[in-house]
Amino acid sequence: MDDISRFKIKFYSWLKNNVRQEVESDFRTLRQIKGELAIRSCYYFDSLDLQDRLNCLLSLSNKFLIDNGDIIDRQPSEKDRERWNDFEQFIFVKYGSLRLIDSLYTEEAIQERKKIDLHELRNQIHVSCESSLGVRKHNSKKIIEYEFYVENFLVTTHIDLGGWHQLRYLHTIHYCGIDKTTRNLVLMTDFMRWLGIGSTSWEFISNQEDISNAATILGKLSKDFREGIELAIK
Repeated sequence: MDDISRFKIKFYSWLKNNVRQEVESDFRTLRQIKGELAIRSCYYFDSLDLQDRLNCLLSLSNKFLIDNGDIIDRQPSEKDRERWNDFEQFIFVKYGSLRLIDSLYTEEAIQERKKIDLHELRNQIHVSCESSLGVRKHNSKKIIEYEFYVENFLVTTHIDLGGWHQLRYLHTIHYCGIDKTTRNLVLMTDFMRWLGIGSTSWEFISNQEDISNAATILGKLSKDFREGIELAIK
């Protein structure tokens, strides 16, 4: 079995285990992300029993794997499609009428979020993530980029600060062949994407505690991802 095939199998196994752990912990990590999509998703999962939560999230994560065809090459089942549709109907249609987080959109709340110290957020993220994400290749006011190698695999991470999304990040996994060619294996992935939910982003950071929490969570996610990559490759 070649390096890429072995990576696919092990990465798939790690990802599924990660999904199960999140369900069994009652979405401990997802609940700590101060972003609208994370909040919406938790409301949806709270309406399901434990087995339905697991089945739903496994179907959602299959969508991520199928969309990244280099990881899993198959068509979704009818049950997968049904669960995707139920989730999206709640998140993007029904949720809009529930008005569950109006307090986060008051003028006062919006102004508080505009005052956050991006410099402090960037510094805390670097402290929390550097040991997991490797060499810092780019560092500007709103963009940080890292990269690290594990054998012939290169992992790059792009962290974006500022704008509507106060914080979001993306990993990309590349395979570097002996002929110096580079093959993209997984493009634009992050914690909520491999759960099948969507982009991991923070929109509601409004004080020093939120800054510290966001940096700590991103550091933990980066550490878990690094360990998953090393497990899938070695």
